[in-house]
Amino acid sequence: MKNSFENTFDWKKHFIVSENVIRQKENSEIEFKETFHSPKHKDKKLHKWIASFANANGGLIIYGVKNNGELIGLKDDRFKEFDSKDLSEELIDYFAPEIKFEIFSKNVEGFELGFLYIHKSEEKPVVAIKTANNSVQESDIFYRYPGQSKTIAYGDLRNIIEEKVQKNNDKWMKLMNNIATIGVENVGLLNIDNGDVIGTHNKFIIPEDLLKKVKFINEGTFVEKDGAPALKLVGEFLP
Repeated sequence: MKNSFENTFDWKKHFIVSENVIRQKENSEIEFKETFHSPKHKDKKLHKWIASFANANGGLIIYGVKNNGELIGLKDDRFKEFDSKDLSEELIDYFAPEIKFEIFSKNVEGFELGFLYIHKSEEKPVVAIKTANNSVQESDIFYRYPGQSKTIAYGDLRNIIEEKVQKNNDKWMKLMNNIATIGVENVGLLNIDNGDVIGTHNKFIIPEDLLKKVKFINEGTFVEKDGAPALKLVGEFLP
């Protein structure tokens, strides 16, 4: 995966190991687990932990480590053989918006450890959309606190909502500034759901098959002209 956490991961930047022990305690971004169990079997709290990290600042669940930080390594192949697609499907089924994560293993001081990295959600809060088990009930919002994952406190939920409102306000301000710079008569709006592009004087439609191929700035690489990003649309325009 391009620009994935795994590709840039250096465990020494996240924790210190001395005498086969991770010296940091479990905190708001790290959780220790001795063994790995898929959520379909024994680990019914995994959904809760993952959602809590996504609603906070992201974080790592490290497998092959005792609660006191002692490294013991993975004792079987369950972690390596686990299909992350199964977990992805479960999370989509139980939470919205989508939670992004990565699963990989690394050798740390001679011990093979499993890492489940949860990305910080860009669309907080992540909410349970249906009951998964006794640990996850519909409408639950979880948050990661130092050493524990639990239902979010009012103050933290309020901060998330205020941050979301501020992001939307920032987007509107940026849009308004761009319109003012370009000139309202030269601006068109793209509806990415149906492909309609509506301007002050004209309207045209991007075909659905072409619309699916459109890549936006945060997802693709673009041709640059005079230092500004440009998107080239290639398609057939019909009268």
